[in-house]
Amino acid sequence: MNPPEDHLVTGLLHGAAGNGAGSYNNYDAWAVTLGGGDVTSNQAQLVTVHEALHAALNDCTSFGTSLAAYAVLGLDDPDRRLALTRLVDMCRTVHEAFATYQSIWLVGGGDLALLKGYPSYIDWYRDASDLVGLPDHFRSKEMMIEAAVRACMQSRAVDHLLRRGLTVDVAETVPPLDRPDVRFDLLHRHADAAFWSAAWSRCCDAVGDMPAWRSLRAGEDDPALRKSTYSSEYQATWMTIAHLLHEEVTTLLGRHGAEVLSYDGHRDFTAELIAAVEQVAPHARGRLIASEDSATAQDESFEMWRRERLVVTSHPRPAVLHQLAGLPRDRHIVLVSVRGRDAHVFATARPAFRLLQQFEFSAPDRAYLQNLGCATVVTVRSAASDDEPVDLTVLEDPGQLKAIVSAWKGSPRVFVNVALSSLGDIAWRDRWSGALRRTQLTGLLDLSPFAQFDLWRQDGEPLAYVRGTVRDVDSKPCAVFACIVGDTNLPLLLPCTGVTAQILEQYLEQTFPAAVEDLSLLEGSLETVQLTMSHLLAEEHSFDMSAYHWEEPGGQA
Repeated sequence: MNPPEDHLVTGLLHGAAGNGAGSYNNYDAWAVTLGGGDVTSNQAQLVTVHEALHAALNDCTSFGTSLAAYAVLGLDDPDRRLALTRLVDMCRTVHEAFATYQSIWLVGGGDLALLKGYPSYIDWYRDASDLVGLPDHFRSKEMMIEAAVRACMQSRAVDHLLRRGLTVDVAETVPPLDRPDVRFDLLHRHADAAFWSAAWSRCCDAVGDMPAWRSLRAGEDDPALRKSTYSSEYQATWMTIAHLLHEEVTTLLGRHGAEVLSYDGHRDFTAELIAAVEQVAPHARGRLIASEDSATAQDESFEMWRRERLVVTSHPRPAVLHQLAGLPRDRHIVLVSVRGRDAHVFATARPAFRLLQQFEFSAPDRAYLQNLGCATVVTVRSAASDDEPVDLTVLEDPGQLKAIVSAWKGSPRVFVNVALSSLGDIAWRDRWSGALRRTQLTGLLDLSPFAQFDLWRQDGEPLAYVRGTVRDVDSKPCAVFACIVGDTNLPLLLPCTGVTAQILEQYLEQTFPAAVEDLSLLEGSLETVQLTMSHLLAEEHSFDMSAYHWEEPGGQA
């Protein structure tokens, strides 16, 4: 675990700009770096969950949504970026105490050795632990801590900021009792053992002796009980307790002059906050999106994971665009790739703006792609070595792909990886489908899998899935989630962290019971998948599920 001291700020800004490492923001993504270590290790999973918890706390609170607003405005306004830094300083202890304590127990089973070498995080862990005088492994303690930090972040600061028009100097005027860290200090002074005992007794009286309640009261950290948290009975019990604890903490803070919004009170300000951001910065339209009022806490918890960004390389690789039509015959060597002893052709189909996120281009090449915006671009990729720029040869029509397939008559073979976002472009798909069927074809999951799963379930489509492990160019393991929809025989691939792969599996188990886990799913296309993943991990900068297009200031994608 090695985020910088200001990662609450840099994460908000870097995620908004489309890049970052070890960082988060609550409306775009958090990033986890693969290249420097084992992304399947406890340490890497701890970082993933830690950053996700930051996002979760911001998503469900008024102070957190205020941070998101200033992060959007701070992308092109240094003064508002400074205001963001000041706002983050008002909630740093609350954020880090919550994310550190909860991630240590969710991933590391309470093993504080995972924090060795990071004294600030050990202190933050203790800030959370000391708030509730129960053994750290009690599930009830986790819920009490969560209720406390949510109440601290659910302040009227958002109303204060809105009434002053999200100005650059407004952070300085936020009343002290609306600042989360000040409220956290109040709880440390006044939420004693008697308070928590009385609050928990109220929970006991409300939910009775249901099996899910017994699992929450249990002192043991039983994995079976952990798994029960995904049952509908547990979720109903959890929400009842969460609301009751929130009411208790709200009452306590109110006695000391700190007003707390209702459990979901941040939603009352969301539309006004979005409108205020778009009034100040019209080009930011669409960057802040409210969750639906009907969305449950469980819905939002799952959907949050679509914002993970897995960073494979520290910087985008340099790339050079070529046009096949203007490429001399003696330069057709750039169409061929070599992995091991085998020569082959590897192509991808991506929205143009996604290529801009993945590679570093010259000014003319960048301008060419910017003009295309969200239109799909098919390119053949190759590189002389992992240290050389990647050659991207643009195929302007399906006939060019067919000609490549025909010219080599199966040797070398042609492999194509198509983004799911491109497959959603019906006109493009209809035009290219004939040529694509003549290749070794795979897909890339670059849109929210949760939304796709729901659509496939509603359409009655069969779904088979599997999760496994592949390796990057440095032989570091990377998790991959794969699925095949209906009778397409098209493997859809998502390189991700192990935590996200597990979350996707859990979502399917709960919401799509007809979906089948099939460990042999990729056996028939294993070579194709391995070669495709080898290219993607060597050439692409990062992987996420956010291929949604917006315009940057000045009309640049």
